[in-house]
Amino acid sequence: MICELTGMEVANASMYDGSTAAAEAVMMAVRLTGRRSVVVARSLHPEYREVLATYANASGNAAVGGGFRQDGRLNLAELEKSITAETAVC
Repeated sequence: MICELTGMEVANASMYDGSTAAAEAVMMAVRLTGRRSVVVARSLHPEYREVLATYANASGNAAVGGGFRQDGRLNLAELEKSITAETAVC
C-alpha cells in the first residue's frame, strides 16, 4: 500500500516509526564506524530506549545511558564521561 501511495518500488516498514528508525540509525553508525558502544540519553522516551536496548542486546552492542538535569536538559558533563574510543554514536 505504501508503494502504491508513494510511487516507490520498495518500502521498508521499519522506518515508519521513530523507535525503529532510531535503532536502525544506531546500527548504521555501529556498522560504519566499527565501534560497539552507543550513548543514549536517559531522557529519551522509555519505549525508544527499550527498542534500542533490544537491538543492542541482539547485536552484542553496549548501550550506555547519558543522564539529564532537573530541568530535563542533557547533562553534558555526564555525557562527556560516557563517550569512549568505542562510542559509535551518542
